[in-house]
Amino acid sequence: MLGCIACSDNSKEQAQTLLMEAQVAYDKCNYNDAKVLLDSIENNYKQCIDARKAAQLLMYRINLAVEEKTLAETEKLIEEIVPKINETTQKYFNFEKSEYDELGRFIFKGTEVENNVQRSYIHAAVDEYGVTQLISTFSGGADINHTALRIIASDGSSVTTSSIPYNDGSNYKYTIDGTHYESVTYKGEKDNGALAFIATHADDKGLKAILIGEKKEVNVAISKKEREALAASYELGCILAEQLLYTQQNKVAAGKIKYLNEKIQSKTSDN
Repeated sequence: MLGCIACSDNSKEQAQTLLMEAQVAYDKCNYNDAKVLLDSIENNYKQCIDARKAAQLLMYRINLAVEEKTLAETEKLIEEIVPKINETTQKYFNFEKSEYDELGRFIFKGTEVENNVQRSYIHAAVDEYGVTQLISTFSGGADINHTALRIIASDGSSVTTSSIPYNDGSNYKYTIDGTHYESVTYKGEKDNGALAFIATHADDKGLKAILIGEKKEVNVAISKKEREALAASYELGCILAEQLLYTQQNKVAAGKIKYLNEKIQSKTSDN
């Protein structure tokens, strides 16, 4: 019975007026205004089948225009950021990736482990997706079993990383010729903003780190070169993450464009 209810002349006229207004808004690229008008047709004129079909087709065209804009914008952003990434990585970083690694890592030149034997220090790495890894390395005559790191600025402000339990893959220790080594990695959010804090205080000569151990705490100075390396690692992580975001948005937009074009073609051929 409901299927037999026809669209009255008055309703048809009102729906057609809304459709024309939506078309004008679409032509002026006022897509949100056009969508509101088209939603009104869909919600208030259920019996006006022809108007609803035309509204749906126009909605597809609006969504297509939005996605095409997103595609163009993200392509431009990717084109702008890639040279910046290449320049930064080639100038300041070495790239490491073993046959066992899913993702390679960018290491600031001069901060590699082999260049810092038998010393406690703070360093960082950044994977290809922009995920940062703040690393605290201890070297001494006995284990301190440290699981966390606190960074303190000259003004007294500080930040403390999450606690990383021993032997979970990000906290390990070993002994070579009587020297005890410990290495703890605070990956991504596990650093609780410590790397960003260091980047903000890169010019602070009094910036220091404290390795928080089970047995004791150990103060670790952070040199000017190390502050620069840590700040650069943080900044690289940010731009690599931006690139990944733009790439993902670009891919999603391309997929939606393909889908919308197919829907428009199908709707047009039906008419």
